[in-house]
Amino acid sequence: MQTPREKGYAAAIEKAEEVHRDWPGSWFACQHENLDNVRAH
Repeated sequence: MQTPREKGYAAAIEKAEEVHRDWPGSWFACQHENLDNVRAH
């Protein structure tokens, strides 16, 4: 799944959140809100 390049990273996160809301039982990692993940990279 792709989002318009000119809309940047925020559009990709927005789309991921939309997909998560629309697909019951789906899982959204929230990797950028997890400080352990941010520190690991």
